[in-house]
Amino acid sequence: MSTLPVALRRDSRTPLHVQLAGQVRELVTTGALPAGGRLPSTRALAAELGVARSVVEAGYDQLLAEGWLSARRGSGTFVAELGSLPSPPTPGRRTAVLAARVPDRPVLRLGTGTPWVDPRHRAAWRRAWRQVAAAPMPRDYPDPAGLPELREEIAGYVARTRGVPCTAGEVLVTTGTTHGMALVLGVLEPGVVAIEDPGYRAAVGVASQSGGGCWTCRSTTRARRSTRCAARTPRCARCTSPPRTSTRSG
Repeated sequence: MSTLPVALRRDSRTPLHVQLAGQVRELVTTGALPAGGRLPSTRALAAELGVARSVVEAGYDQLLAEGWLSARRGSGTFVAELGSLPSPPTPGRRTAVLAARVPDRPVLRLGTGTPWVDPRHRAAWRRAWRQVAAAPMPRDYPDPAGLPELREEIAGYVARTRGVPCTAGEVLVTTGTTHGMALVLGVLEPGVVAIEDPGYRAAVGVASQSGGGCWTCRSTTRARRSTRCAARTPRCARCTSPPRTSTRSG
């Protein structure tokens, strides 16, 4: 398939994968990419654009999560069957565009705190559950920092995808977001914690229990939000979405 008509600007503040996802999304909404059309493979498109394959994978994953694309195992990535899409928004038509519904598609939940499970991985999850159920019970307590094999994989993953060089000994696996956040707040100096609003409400509870207080800041532009948080909470740890795994320095 020929190259997609997209152009990524390296001098832009917008991440490359966000630029790619936005331009492909526009091609779909304008009809330049018809429903059922096949997209280039991540490897081929990355080579044509001169970017890392992870950039294209991240852009495709975002569009898959939003429902613009569909993946068929062994066949590739295609434009999803979206029905009749509303035309691009123009001044004065905002209400009509927002009210437009894509027929025969389920309503998407936008609430926070509920993980999204990629339906393409359901079979893999079932195999993993069966393997765990058939495995012998451990004879003693596992490593409190997490299984060594898992920490090795996480260390390799963050090095490849996030550019964070670390070893398995520096990785700490937590039981969830709130557990990880509580551990981080436990080693920081007491102070007010600023958290974006709207955001993860369970994080507000953890921050409130840390003893330093919690201040929720309304989501505006990043620069204005950072300035306001710094002025209100000079000693704050601004948390938006703490990762489920964290690294600890030696």
